[in-house]
Amino acid sequence: YLFSAEAGFRAPKIFFCGLVSDLGSTFTPTPGSGFVVKATGLHSGSGVYALPDGFGGRELLRDVPSMTISEVLFDLASLGATKVIVEEFIAGRGGSYSLPDEVKIHVFNGKVGSINVLFNPKTSCCCWAEVDTAWNRLDQQGCFASSNKNDILDESPGLCKEQPSLGESKTMKDCSLCVNPLPPVNDCLL
Repeated sequence: YLFSAEAGFRAPKIFFCGLVSDLGSTFTPTPGSGFVVKATGLHSGSGVYALPDGFGGRELLRDVPSMTISEVLFDLASLGATKVIVEEFIAGRGGSYSLPDEVKIHVFNGKVGSINVLFNPKTSCCCWAEVDTAWNRLDQQGCFASSNKNDILDESPGLCKEQPSLGESKTMKDCSLCVNPLPPVNDCLL
């Protein structure tokens, strides 16, 4: 949290942290307030629900017009999730129904090891980078793998080959290919 705040990113307020079985009885959202439900222990967006209008409203990651608490609980159960965090929904630069840029900070033994940043999620100009704490790029043109650079880079500059062996089947786009300029981060651009 402190690293995010010092870097100029708004960290969401935590509304609930506990068992999935307690979500319906313990978490009482403020009517009309947005929040994000995140299952712990999962990855790659599994068990994450972005609800800018709360339960019963639009769910942004699945692009469905309505998602109830019953549907979220059923989905979490099918994923085997047992614990969740519910945090404030922070809208992106595109308005109240847009996803914010994502920042994932990887901490190892109490120290920041790397930072994943995803700009413009769910848009035609979605792009990704991995950086260190000084915002130096760790990826190769938006691609990251612990193998030969030629194995991951596509023939087009800035496009990664699909990585089905890593569980990914989509092509990642390097941030340098985005039409819109990237937002400043700590007085610099990625």
